[in-house]
Amino acid sequence: MPVQDHFGSDGLAAAFKKIDPLLDSEPTTTYRKLRDMMLKAEFRRAESEALPSPWREFCLSSLEWAAGNDLEALRLLDAGSRVSPRYYWMRYYIAEILLRRLDLYDLAREEIQAVIAKCPWLWEARCLWTENLMAVGHPEPLKAVKTVTVPEQSRASFLAWRGALELWNGEYALAVKDLDVSAAMDNPDALCWRGGALCSLGKLQESKRDLDRLLAIDPVDPEGLVWRGELNRKLKRYPEALKDLADVIAISGDKPWAHVNRALVLLERKDLLGAYKDFARMYLDHHDVDRLTASPFTAAKLKSILEAGLKAARGCRRSDPHLNIGWMRAAGIAVPPKPAPGSRLRYWTRSMGIPTPADSVDPKAVTEAQALAVIAPAKSKRPAR
Repeated sequence: MPVQDHFGSDGLAAAFKKIDPLLDSEPTTTYRKLRDMMLKAEFRRAESEALPSPWREFCLSSLEWAAGNDLEALRLLDAGSRVSPRYYWMRYYIAEILLRRLDLYDLAREEIQAVIAKCPWLWEARCLWTENLMAVGHPEPLKAVKTVTVPEQSRASFLAWRGALELWNGEYALAVKDLDVSAAMDNPDALCWRGGALCSLGKLQESKRDLDRLLAIDPVDPEGLVWRGELNRKLKRYPEALKDLADVIAISGDKPWAHVNRALVLLERKDLLGAYKDFARMYLDHHDVDRLTASPFTAAKLKSILEAGLKAARGCRRSDPHLNIGWMRAAGIAVPPKPAPGSRLRYWTRSMGIPTPADSVDPKAVTEAQALAVIAPAKSKRPAR
């Protein structure tokens, strides 16, 4: 949850900027460190400088978000956004949690629309709106970001995000055009997404230069590791591909596209069972995968399935449910209006007639009613759609 300069400097803003970089570290460590810092006199002084101020709520919401306490983060953001109309932009982060963490696309859409209407200067909301349109299968999801005007200091970040959206939507040449500008302005994210777009266009050596540069800056970037693993697979550098893909799986756990790419490498190495186990992680629980003893597919059939999946997913090599739901809908795969959280790529495998377990729902998953009770109590009793 970065603090943008245009959000102002009153209250806890200056103090929060000092701890903002810690939010990218490991959640448990982050939570403890930030809690400790919140107790320091620096924060107590800052809080007393300008009252009422929403910055205390904003800081604490970041802590709760980092710790995975999404409902509490929503409550704090809702409270902060109501201090004054000038802080309505905080609801952007409510929308981000609803979309990216809770898969509540309808509620996210309502929040983003309201933020765009009341904070037209917040270009990030239009990018998030585009992600929401992708998730629900809109035929022209990028229309909202084609004509956005942003301040010069935000241009590199905006073009990187728009380039990523174009990549995920399969518009690789347009993505490269935006990402060229962003990369020239030293935005490291642009290297990842341009590397992915170039890989998708078959420009493998150019892609390699970008991805090597990115991973020299951030050796554990998950999306970058998946893309370089895929690139090395295409270059037939199988040991390097296996290392990148094993690294991202070890770092980030459930990474479907790392498993898909590793399965293709294992097929080249004549390990059909190992390849099928990687593929089966798309739809089976891990303990069921471990018990597999044979593949129901020939090597040729499994290879065709995996390659078709990569093609259908366009430039999405992320594990975010809303982005994977988006490419499946764009590919004409039947996805229910309210997909089950944690369903991984089961709708894809189910569309091929592969016996797939029923959708599993985490009993701890936040429901629409629970979210509404926190961010809009007056609406919390409306009928579910």
